[in-house]
Amino acid sequence: MPVSQFFMARVIQTLTPWLQPAAKFVVSYAMLTLLIEFAHAATWLNSYITGTILPPAAWLIRHLHPAIQVFYAENYLVVPGARMSVLRGCDALDVIALLYSAILATPAAWRKRLAGMVIGGAIVYALNTVRVVFLFSLWYVNSDWFAPVHGLFAPLLLIVCTGFIFHGWLQLTSRRNYHATQIL
Repeated sequence: MPVSQFFMARVIQTLTPWLQPAAKFVVSYAMLTLLIEFAHAATWLNSYITGTILPPAAWLIRHLHPAIQVFYAENYLVVPGARMSVLRGCDALDVIALLYSAILATPAAWRKRLAGMVIGGAIVYALNTVRVVFLFSLWYVNSDWFAPVHGLFAPLLLIVCTGFIFHGWLQLTSRRNYHATQIL
């Protein structure tokens, strides 16, 4: 075997363990993103936004700011005389897809993956609700900060928090695996 072929075979052997999870991540994220795109085209996703995102956001706003009489209608958070749109992208499904793809690409038992997806998805959902409430507060006071926070800082913060959620799940999963091997 020529030296160049030996070297390439050695490199591929070295990279293969790293490429498999990356390939799983890319494929699962592409599939989930495609599913989300089809869901956005369907009418049931609007009911997801109005039924699961807006009610807790309006409730939280009313409890944090009792003077603000906010309610939700269709895809809006409404106050007397104004309304803020909560549309596609405000649902954090793309960030949840990132988390799910990372969990699916990680070698772990399916029960641990499922637990990570359910608990992690719920945490991202709660963080997204807080994000919507914070953005509403900025919008309500007519802050100049609304546009940069809405377009850059809030989504970036949600992605970073999701990375920490994944890291926490990874630490719990690997710690449990380590303890299980120590007992055996």
